[in-house]
Amino acid sequence: MPDRDEAEIAALERALARMPEDVSIRLRLMRAYADAGYNRRAFALLTAQGRGPLGGAPARALQGRIAIAAGEPKAALDLLSGDVSPGERLVRARAMLALGMDAYGACQEYWEATAQDASLGDAELERLLEAALYREGGGAHGAPLRRHLVGCACTDVARTGAEWIFRFGDRGRLVAGCPWRIRAGEDGDILLGHADHGRSGSDKAPIDGVVRARHLLGERPVTAVWVQDSTGDLAIAFEKTRLEVFNVSRVREAWTFTIHGHFTKVAMGGGGIVERSARKPAP
Repeated sequence: MPDRDEAEIAALERALARMPEDVSIRLRLMRAYADAGYNRRAFALLTAQGRGPLGGAPARALQGRIAIAAGEPKAALDLLSGDVSPGERLVRARAMLALGMDAYGACQEYWEATAQDASLGDAELERLLEAALYREGGGAHGAPLRRHLVGCACTDVARTGAEWIFRFGDRGRLVAGCPWRIRAGEDGDILLGHADHGRSGSDKAPIDGVVRARHLLGERPVTAVWVQDSTGDLAIAFEKTRLEVFNVSRVREAWTFTIHGHFTKVAMGGGGIVERSARKPAP
């Protein structure tokens, strides 16, 4: 650690010894400990105060991160209970994941509060959403989709107005009127998103999202399907690529997935999945 960091910590420790009730000094020392990797020291300073979290929302989020880094995620949840800010919700979701709890609701709450344009700009939030989604193991509604789709290929992609249609031969079709993206495998880069259609690519030519999606998904067999039952998010893993579909509306249906002759799954506005009967289409 640089000498100036140790010097800053020493100066703050002396200042806090002189003025133990000074909240700003206590917070600065917590941050200095955390920045230096002294997580247990920072947590000890946090718990030594004998009361709730200090300061406003950014300070409370910092204290939650300190507790998680010190291996005390339950303490982070206790600190961030009740009505909290979006930044605190993200820290709370991290604590819930560390405890093996279902953090998806907290992640979704954060997303809706900070990304009304349906953009997934926060990389950490993105990882949390995925971790919560895939830990669910497919969900009650994902299991029947998986039974019908695994081994089947996406045979066509089309676009009608704001809706995107992903066809799986005579097996079924997904109609998405919500944000989606295609990734390179489980942890790979984003290869295409719904908002890329018509925008200029690296060669400055407009991206044809239909053609690109067909190329990325075409004739690759489905290997797994996940549905987050509570929110209605969907993920379909193909050989080497993955299609992820996100329900971001409280009032509009996000997507429908019809397995011909069996059922239609509908992601409802506000979250949740309903199932409707489906007839096999006329030839």
